[in-house]
Amino acid sequence: MSRRDAEKALEAQLETSRVRLLAEPDRTGLLATLKNEFPDLSDNLYIVTTIPEEAVDVYEVLMDAETIVRAEIPRHPAEPGVVVETMPLDEYRKSASMTKSARRTIDTAIRLAWARRA
Repeated sequence: MSRRDAEKALEAQLETSRVRLLAEPDRTGLLATLKNEFPDLSDNLYIVTTIPEEAVDVYEVLMDAETIVRAEIPRHPAEPGVVVETMPLDEYRKSASMTKSARRTIDTAIRLAWARRA
């Protein structure tokens, strides 16, 4: 697969996850959590990382091309403990633990998000 093909595939993956997120019917999932924390939430959201853990699902979402939101959502709705943190995009990009693949994903998501703002 060429580099351009890989980039197009990543763009398609990010856009598909954005559409699925916005169509989420569950009132206890990621979209509901984001809307609860950010009442003026736009549809300019890209999931850049998903980490399924034993008790929670962890998501990192690029919001409006400026902010990363990290949400930890319990797998069982009856369990309390939704955790939401925000981080400036610049700080997130400087993360020492960010892999080359993660950098490619965030860079592509930023480009897509800026295009949606135009």
